[in-house]
Amino acid sequence: MFGVLFATIVSFLIPAERGFFHSTGIYLVRVEAVKVPDHPKLLGDNTLRVTEVLIGPESLGQTVSTYKFFTPSGERDFLGGSQYSGKYPHFAYPMPKGQSRYWWAAPDAGGWKTADFRKVSVVVPTSVSEMLLKADLKPGSKEATLQKDLADTLVRLESRRSRIEQLTELRQMQNSKNEFVIIVADRMLKNLMTPPKTNPKPK
Repeated sequence: MFGVLFATIVSFLIPAERGFFHSTGIYLVRVEAVKVPDHPKLLGDNTLRVTEVLIGPESLGQTVSTYKFFTPSGERDFLGGSQYSGKYPHFAYPMPKGQSRYWWAAPDAGGWKTADFRKVSVVVPTSVSEMLLKADLKPGSKEATLQKDLADTLVRLESRRSRIEQLTELRQMQNSKNEFVIIVADRMLKNLMTPPKTNPKPK
């Protein structure tokens, strides 16, 4: 019992080597479309290059990864191409060559790949990722300002290494004027404060 209590106190006070997202295998980067398929809707293999690492190892900078976009769920594909794979949500649409956006990434054999959006949604609600990943926002618009504030907030949260720092930051995020920041804070506080489920001992 004392050992468990001591470990809990240490986790609250001692800074961890990595932040919350990095430790769960989720990176936040900006990517640019450098190679897109010859398809009216850009469906198929798209090559994305990291132009900025916000959360994750700096070594990912300027590296590339290929992601295959499929026909979104609910759409009938009259132009050819594979049907929706179920691996990404409708808002993670392909970008024209040269366009950039925020993107969720994950480690992959020394490099990176697009993160599994189902795993991301456990930590970051889908509505938040939908805002964060929008690629065609007008500079200076309300949406662009909210998106930038959201990204900056996630980076700041990632810099908090101890549990007590994370909880303090999340409480401050709940007072934000950005509704997406509040949604993230509420979800992450719920995850942090909910004890892990344990299997009952057989009788």
